[in-house]
Amino acid sequence: DWSDDKKVRYVNDYIVRHTTYKLKSKESPYTPYSILFNGEGVCEGYALTAYLLLQAAGVDIRYISGHAGGGLHAWNMVKLEGQWYHLDTTWNDPIPNRPDEVQEDYLLVSDQTLSKDHTWNKKQYPQTAQNDY
Repeated sequence: DWSDDKKVRYVNDYIVRHTTYKLKSKESPYTPYSILFNGEGVCEGYALTAYLLLQAAGVDIRYISGHAGGGLHAWNMVKLEGQWYHLDTTWNDPIPNRPDEVQEDYLLVSDQTLSKDHTWNKKQYPQTAQNDY
């Protein structure tokens, strides 16, 4: 019975609190398996985990690939109340790892906000709402 925005916040917080950003993982760091069972991974794993969990929860979600921080990067877009927003669970996870802390700088943000430090082929993805959620 949760609203979609509550589902998005819950999944974001769960992934961030239970995951350490780590390239040298016990399993492939690019998979939801590594995130959910080993608590470690990289952006692709974070984004695919959010995708699977939110899709199962009935939230309209997309997987996005682009660039951020000087390299390849992956994150998501979610649709709330008829508008699209970006969700970057990786960049919401503080480094060094602090399991009790969740950042929300990249939670439900607009194209304009995300464009400050992320790039992607905007023609391939829906345009977001004008303002952050």
